[in-house]
Amino acid sequence: MHYDTGSLSDILRGGSKMSFATGSLLSIPKVAIEGGPCGGKSTALARFRQKLQEYGFEVYVACEAATHLITAGMRFHKALAESDWENILAYERVFLTWQLANEANLEACAHISKHPKPVILCDRGVAGIRAYLEEGERGEAQYRRI
Repeated sequence: MHYDTGSLSDILRGGSKMSFATGSLLSIPKVAIEGGPCGGKSTALARFRQKLQEYGFEVYVACEAATHLITAGMRFHKALAESDWENILAYERVFLTWQLANEANLEACAHISKHPKPVILCDRGVAGIRAYLEEGERGEAQYRRI
């Protein structure tokens, strides 16, 4: 999976890997909004979405995997509270799989619509998984295994 590393202003200026002049779709830019609980991610996403739509973009929003899955019944917080690293890693793999599938589905929708200027906003991205693993080299090793 690819994350466009350009800024929102790069996307607005057409600096993404997309040809706006011809409308040909080479790659769909993605912007991941990272931050902790109550950090303003939802507010920022709503504002970005509105601004991008004002510039003529077709905006897709990939909701956060953890919120969706925990609300659905995943016991991630229990594993965190118990420092159950085996289950935390297993849950993180589920988050990753779900997030990548969600983004792929949104990319498919964007390709189907054939809109010349699609963009995907991600409420947290794949890299955010690292924040919930152990600190130090052990956490880095866990992240590489995911």
